[in-house]
Amino acid sequence: MGLLRLFLALSVVIHHLPERSFAWLNAGVAVLVFFMISGFYMVLIINERYSKADSWQLRFYLSRVGRIFPAYLAVLLLGLLWLAITTSPTVFTSNYSLGIIRQLLLIFSNIFIIGQDFFQTVLMTNAYGKHNIVSDTSISLLGPEFFQNQFMVIGQSWSLAEELIFYALAPLFIRSVRSIAMVLAMSIAVRFLFQWQSTSFPPNVWGYWFFPSTISFFCLGALGYFGYKKVSCFRLAKTVGLILLGLWLSWVTFRLRIGGILYEGTDYDSINHWLFYICLATSIPFIFLATKDNFFDRLLGELSYPLYLVHGFIIGILFSGGGLSPGSFPAEVIIIVCSVVVACMMYVLVDGPVDHYRRHIEAAPVAPMVRWTVTIFACVLSVGLVAGIRAQLLTPIPPKAPEVPGLLGEPIMPPVLVNVVGKFNIVRYKGQYFAIPHGQSVDWDKDNVSKLPGVLTASSQDEMRAMLPQK
Repeated sequence: MGLLRLFLALSVVIHHLPERSFAWLNAGVAVLVFFMISGFYMVLIINERYSKADSWQLRFYLSRVGRIFPAYLAVLLLGLLWLAITTSPTVFTSNYSLGIIRQLLLIFSNIFIIGQDFFQTVLMTNAYGKHNIVSDTSISLLGPEFFQNQFMVIGQSWSLAEELIFYALAPLFIRSVRSIAMVLAMSIAVRFLFQWQSTSFPPNVWGYWFFPSTISFFCLGALGYFGYKKVSCFRLAKTVGLILLGLWLSWVTFRLRIGGILYEGTDYDSINHWLFYICLATSIPFIFLATKDNFFDRLLGELSYPLYLVHGFIIGILFSGGGLSPGSFPAEVIIIVCSVVVACMMYVLVDGPVDHYRRHIEAAPVAPMVRWTVTIFACVLSVGLVAGIRAQLLTPIPPKAPEVPGLLGEPIMPPVLVNVVGKFNIVRYKGQYFAIPHGQSVDWDKDNVSKLPGVLTASSQDEMRAMLPQK
């Protein structure tokens, strides 16, 4: 399934290109499919590898730590170095007047990933102008100035926070079809609840960044493993897998010729979306069976994770420092190629060597591995603590937003990018929605934004969609 995983990662890269000239699969859908594949693989390795060893749960957790954190911390370090070179402030290097506790919370989340999904859920709920007891209470406790886009150095790593939650829970329920089905049913019920309460819980936020909703996709993949065990004994199963892979490639090629895939709609629960999820979940066991022994396909899959991590910085570096023009197809090709090259380097220098040691986790003594893991994380945590304390001694950067007027009142958030539609960035600020043409500079503190050339203003997203050109 390496080719599928690489396609998903490239879809995310292309989606994040500013003023992109083409599109592949909707990046949000691509992330949800990543969750599905992760669910399949986790059941596979637990049932066929780790469950046969002593202290297998601990060995599984150590393996997952070794899979997620080395590449993540390497990219985080590279990102912080680039931001330091460009004198861009971060919570590691600048005093945002948050106070030591809140700044350390943000530093902890950046280092250990935990909580980034909930951070994005609250941030985006308010970006859409919605109110519920969860997000409003979080903003009341932590302040609107706490929830700002730039505080997460690797913005897309919120999905890794959901992966970590799933890894923590997986040994508790994914060895039984019945327990997986129960969790799946509860998660789908949560998704329907958010559809029903969409005025308070926007489904495209709470169905995407909120783990109790997205665990349904992990479960779909997990159920696929038991399907794989049923079909793997049939002689023609690999042939069926190759046929299904060919059909998927043909369908994707056709859809890419007429535009991106599953960009329609305002959330991830339309009939078309669920038909796509179910068809893909049904195909995964066969595709895995057909490709699992192919070394080249496996290698392509290994590149998907570092590519997912590094592409944001590559886009920023090449556009800001490389002189590339947004919307230029040659520039987009350069960015994609550079992102893949850097991902290859990350695999050779970080993921590959770490994987060499991870292969021995099932048989190696547990105690030394735990000691090394605790020591490394203690050192990393100490660095973060020192950075947070040092940042408090620097000249504060004035907060961009005043205090919240009340628990359920309208918090005044910093400008938040809500969506990209055609040639426009859709930004929410002070209860209004602004469609900013690509390339139009805005000083949100001084400009009368609605009077700037080409800017459209609306009071809701529906009104804004009606105003924007359809092509």
